[in-house]
Amino acid sequence: MLVALSATTQTSPTPSAKRTRDSLASAIGIAIILSIFWTVIGSNVVPAARGHDFLNFYVGGTLAASGRFAEIYDQDVQLQFEQRLIPTTEELVPFVRPHFYALLLSPLALFSLDTALWLWIGLHAAVLVGCWIWAARRFGPNALIFGELYLPTPLGIAHGQDGVFMLAVVIAAYVLASKGRDQAAGAVAALALMKFHITFLFPVGMIIQKRWWMLGAYCATAAGLVAVSAITGGWTGMLSYVHLLQAKDLRRLSPSPDLMVNIHSVTANFGIDQPVISAGLIGLVVMIMFVAVRRAPLWRFWSAVLIGSVLVAPHVFGYDAAMLLLAAGYALAGCSEPRSAGMAGSSRMGESRRLSRANGSSVVPNKSDGEQNSGTFLAPDRYLLMRAPSDRMTTLDRTFRLDGDEIHTVVLRQSSKQRWNAFLWGGGLRLANTFARREAAEKWLKKLLLHHFPGVHRELADC
Repeated sequence: MLVALSATTQTSPTPSAKRTRDSLASAIGIAIILSIFWTVIGSNVVPAARGHDFLNFYVGGTLAASGRFAEIYDQDVQLQFEQRLIPTTEELVPFVRPHFYALLLSPLALFSLDTALWLWIGLHAAVLVGCWIWAARRFGPNALIFGELYLPTPLGIAHGQDGVFMLAVVIAAYVLASKGRDQAAGAVAALALMKFHITFLFPVGMIIQKRWWMLGAYCATAAGLVAVSAITGGWTGMLSYVHLLQAKDLRRLSPSPDLMVNIHSVTANFGIDQPVISAGLIGLVVMIMFVAVRRAPLWRFWSAVLIGSVLVAPHVFGYDAAMLLLAAGYALAGCSEPRSAGMAGSSRMGESRRLSRANGSSVVPNKSDGEQNSGTFLAPDRYLLMRAPSDRMTTLDRTFRLDGDEIHTVVLRQSSKQRWNAFLWGGGLRLANTFARREAAEKWLKKLLLHHFPGVHRELADC
């Protein structure tokens, strides 16, 4: 999949470029103000995190650092350790993450509880800023403001939770998948198993979309993580973990189900908390996800899987919704499937002819190994050729603009007949051809752009 971007060197900034800079500066200013606001609000919550959410992470990491993996999930051992750190602790705040996550948390033992807490908060804040920067580059400067206003992320950081890590994992996996690297995406997505109870539908979505390479990498990485947990904790540690998750006498294992952000909070608040009703709601969520994911572009597939996983999770609170920032960003960006080449061509044909005549371009007949041919109306020759994310079923699904000019979008999409449809539209450029092989379609598109656009740069980069 290719994207041709306008790359004309301007001797003076255009009004559109100036507006873009002003918009970015304004968004950064608002983001800084909101960061100060959340810091003030969060400072009132951090003391509670020290004796609750973060405390169990610190205990799990410290026990792992001392090699006591088999005892990590022993309730008495955890409680004794927590009371040693905070003598006023009366009730166990259990550490319920897998062994491999405890191993990752072991560096916390190098610091005191208070120092580790502030390092933890600082690390999460830095990761969140990185996610915001990605969002701003993907969706525009306003994404900075929305990211700041998205409550689950600052809420989780203030409570000492790790929802931002989950957000970073799902964004990284999405970016890899958008570049056609399904195996790497599946392996990274499996890292979200550190909170396996809110990732139930990840493999289900991969099966629905028949992303077998992604599913294979996901399962292989998951098996590796289970092996690490089994090796470190042993059979005793694994059984102890299962017993802890099934404990009914731990109030803080699943507190306040009415405050959760899943279907179980619905049944709890309406007083209809019955297994049959819960099972029916779970089935409904899965059915809706199936419809949303089947034949969906990558961003909708990822969004539906994330939202569905949160809804059916047995234990999920507001800060766990941090990973939904990716889905929310795409929803607010107004993403939609591109129109068909025929629709695009019919609506822009007059504009194409005008641009062709105005810029001295000609109509070039297209020949290929496909079943259809059409004319290509060549627009001005000031473009930067870049490689954009490719997807099995979809195309670039946003309207892009650069300095006020529409970016020309070149798309490869596999049809239901296992043939490759090549589309190009926008800014007066119209193209549609069908190929039997993807390689032939890519070669044809590259040759067309490089041959007919003298000003095109040969630089190939990820977009």
